[in-house]
Amino acid sequence: MAEAKATRLKPRPLSPHLQIYKPMLTMMMSIVHRITGGALFFGTLLLVWWLTAAAAGPNAYGMVQWFMETWFGRLILLGYTWALIHHMLGGIKHLIWDLGYGFGPSEREWLTAASLIGSIGLTVPLTIAVIVIIMGLLGRNHAAVVQILGSSFVAITMLLFIVTSVYHMWIGMQVIIEDYVHDDIWKIASLMANTFFSIAVGFTGAFAILKLAFGL
Repeated sequence: MAEAKATRLKPRPLSPHLQIYKPMLTMMMSIVHRITGGALFFGTLLLVWWLTAAAAGPNAYGMVQWFMETWFGRLILLGYTWALIHHMLGGIKHLIWDLGYGFGPSEREWLTAASLIGSIGLTVPLTIAVIVIIMGLLGRNHAAVVQILGSSFVAITMLLFIVTSVYHMWIGMQVIIEDYVHDDIWKIASLMANTFFSIAVGFTGAFAILKLAFGL
């Protein structure tokens, strides 16, 4: 009886830990997915800061331009681009799973490897256009930047990019909160704060683009 009671009182883990699981590509990429979700959060803020500064005037833009031309700013831009593409391809992978395909062991590994390789070696036309636009504008003065961003094509491209970035920023941080914030009150508060903050960032970026394009 005492032995049975001792067995019941023995602390047991709630779920297997990383030290128990054998590292697999799908598991490691799940961890990377969460890390890049946090990276998207800060990368999108940098992009919106750049657009807002361009809409605000030469002085504000000069400060952002100085930062973006540093090695650290360019490194953030590069990492942000990869994180965004990684999330996009990860979303396609999950869409395939939602349709009921790719659940076999080899298929899971193949889809995950394709997502990783694709996120490093591929870019969608929208992302290519935005990066070319940003890199081309970094060395220009404020007047030239305003003129280029005022183009309807550039404005629409940037607007679509902002919507995509903010959505992935929001969903990436939401996954992190749901996985690692265990208190119910703090979890609800964090999810609400993340939603409202993402909406505010999206509206700020969209307003800056519309102001540059249409003079709102």
